[in-house]
Amino acid sequence: MERYYDLEMANRVKEFESSRSLGVAPAGASEAERWEVAKKELSGLKLGTITEWGFIDFDPDMQKNLVGGEGLSYDEYLELQKRSGQQVRQDFEKAYYENAFVSLKGRIEHINKVQDKVCFNRIYLEGFYQDGNGFSGKEDHVWMERKDFEFYEVGTCLSFTAEIYRYVKKQGKLMDFGLRSPREINEIEEYELPSANELKLQTINKMICKIYCPCKEQCYGEEPCLTNEDWRKDMQKMLLDLYEK
Repeated sequence: MERYYDLEMANRVKEFESSRSLGVAPAGASEAERWEVAKKELSGLKLGTITEWGFIDFDPDMQKNLVGGEGLSYDEYLELQKRSGQQVRQDFEKAYYENAFVSLKGRIEHINKVQDKVCFNRIYLEGFYQDGNGFSGKEDHVWMERKDFEFYEVGTCLSFTAEIYRYVKKQGKLMDFGLRSPREINEIEEYELPSANELKLQTINKMICKIYCPCKEQCYGEEPCLTNEDWRKDMQKMLLDLYEK
């Protein structure tokens, strides 16, 4: 559930699937057979959806935004996503598909002067959707061009904004999401990253507000919350239990 990056799209996907328009792989079908069914039913649609292989974008128009994928056929593009789906930087992926504005914090871990690149670790991401709502995430590391960071040393912590993009890596074997065109670069003090549970609870609270809250039509995101506190805690527990399954 957490990888439906557009909640309205998630509902449309569920309705689409429940309408029985989709073919279903026969019981006991192999992974290859299940993948062929998915491609047969979804290829060419302007749709990105969760699969057992991760998030797959079936929209052919989105292929042109894949850096390094210019020579791929559409089928090769789908196969690349299938191989990469569970390995990509998922918080970058989320912001990319939400077309979200993001601000970042990172610590310079390595500098490669030969390739003129810099590696950031302990990456903290804050994103803002088009409607003004926000989310947070974190990633382990990312390499970026060094030209905008050439005056900083290893160990320096920086805040900045950047564009998230998709690219082909490992000689065309995998796809991932990276950062480019940094702006508003500032040196900052050391910072703490939120725990996985804190980020998970934040996602759940957003879902409660946007989907389940009976007061969402009267709420403008201001404190105090209009709902009953016990109801909200029960919803948090229920969704957290679903999240863990």
